[in-house]
Amino acid sequence: MNNLDTKTLLKINPITFTLGGCALWLFLFAIAPLEIKVKLSIEGVFFLAFNLLFLVLGLKLFNSMAISNQENVIKPLLYRVTIILGLLCVLLKIYDKIFIRGGNFLEGFFENRSNFAENGSNAVAIIHSILTGFTFIPLFLYSYFGKRSKTLLLLSYLLFFSVALDIFLIGSRSGTILCFLIYIYYLYIFKKIKFTRINLVKYLAILLIGGIWMGVVFINRSKEFAGDGVVFYTLSTAGFTETIGPDESLINSLLNTDSEILQTIGLSYTTLINYYVHGIIEFLYIYDKFNSNHTLGSYTFYIYYKFINIIFGLGVPNFENIALVNPRPAVYTSFYGPIFFDFGWFSLIFSFLLGCGISYVHKKAVTHDFSYTIIYSYFINLIFFIPVFNFIEGAAGLYVVTSFLLFKLLTKII
Repeated sequence: MNNLDTKTLLKINPITFTLGGCALWLFLFAIAPLEIKVKLSIEGVFFLAFNLLFLVLGLKLFNSMAISNQENVIKPLLYRVTIILGLLCVLLKIYDKIFIRGGNFLEGFFENRSNFAENGSNAVAIIHSILTGFTFIPLFLYSYFGKRSKTLLLLSYLLFFSVALDIFLIGSRSGTILCFLIYIYYLYIFKKIKFTRINLVKYLAILLIGGIWMGVVFINRSKEFAGDGVVFYTLSTAGFTETIGPDESLINSLLNTDSEILQTIGLSYTTLINYYVHGIIEFLYIYDKFNSNHTLGSYTFYIYYKFINIIFGLGVPNFENIALVNPRPAVYTSFYGPIFFDFGWFSLIFSFLLGCGISYVHKKAVTHDFSYTIIYSYFINLIFFIPVFNFIEGAAGLYVVTSFLLFKLLTKII
């Protein structure tokens, strides 16, 4: 492997990242200029705590077990195959979103989202979604093989950041965040960045600017239906502010400021923090309000559930009917919201098995199986953002990991 060693991957320890993600959430929650507006479930707190414990136990299991360190050699031909599949994904996405579902770069985010929803899914959409991860893989393989072609490097980068299509069409941020985080992982494992004190300050500044920019995207998207009242809407009536949101003094301060720049920065910062911390609060609010039958995996793993139903001739299940189990749609409920809808307290088994699986992937990545190194880029983000968001159910996460698993299968065939 080119410029990649086990010491780098050993530092990206899944237990450390799990606990680090929880610590970051606690820190941001502690400093957030927000107030809790609803009664929270004590039993829900125990549910989260026990699930995290079982997850860490699973992560610890393979961490202390010996696994075969036989290197899995990836053939150069596979690099060309992943480029072809990545290009196919992008072309099909453009065809689907522009020509089939009526997306228009000159229209607003809200109108494009409405068009996509009205026209529904189709075979082309399913194919390009399943191939999503192949837009990320070529850049990894470019560095793995030590390529020197500027054309291939440019093509690999264009594929990697093709997620920009969704930013311009619908103002999507979750997929953008996953793309950015996988890119940071790529830079780190190939030693293209170093986390010195000076660099850390630079990276934090970039993250802050990026966070404010994401807030600006949200504000501009909200303006399409909130108009001039976007500030008041974002601070006090948006769905994610109903359980935890800015206090009255902060709302008045941002509403009455004379500086539009300071208002935008303040609003972006407040929105970003609110978005980040509200998932846990939402989960603890809805825990006692859940009164439906558990969906046994069909909520979180809907695309697999749909595929299995089609294979066995059971028809296409309607996700809107499944989603009715969620008392609070359109807000984050942390990683464990969807898992709770599916499995209830049996989530403890799921958490333990998930921990075992992630620990196994990390071990295999450390023992020079580069296909697992790519797969691990997804799981490390999933566990870090457990307090915030479910990267299986959202952000096309299940499609990404499916692509990565298909890539692993291709390494056995090609």
